[in-house]
Amino acid sequence: MRGMSIIVKTVVRLIAPAMLLVGVSVALHGHLTPGGGFQGGVMLGSTFLLLLLAFGLDFMEGKLGFRFGDSLRGLGAAMILLVGLLGLTFGFWFFSWPFRNEAVYLFGVPSEFFSSGNLLLYDIGEAIHVAAAFLIVFYCFARK
Repeated sequence: MRGMSIIVKTVVRLIAPAMLLVGVSVALHGHLTPGGGFQGGVMLGSTFLLLLLAFGLDFMEGKLGFRFGDSLRGLGAAMILLVGLLGLTFGFWFFSWPFRNEAVYLFGVPSEFFSSGNLLLYDIGEAIHVAAAFLIVFYCFARK
């Protein structure tokens, strides 16, 4: 797969950074707004697809290879597992703030960035896992 015309490549160079920023923003603010790790990961994965279609398979494998995507997927899954195991090990709820007292709400302080305890870490891990899984799937489709 070679890639497309210079016009498409130029437009993708302009759009791809914005798509990456929106995907990261959706993943990081998923506990405050609609969205989360899965939706942010899909946006990040769609950016990879756009780059793959515009620049071709050889270019993308030179930048983000199949092995990199596979190891990134493992990192995301490990983060999700670690968040769950930390919650079980230290005895706090899965998605709640670990230090509960009268001064702090049960799930953190409403409308603040760290208001959901370990849900933010889960969303980051899920976004990494989903984006890497999309990258791997797109590589498999492009090779056929």
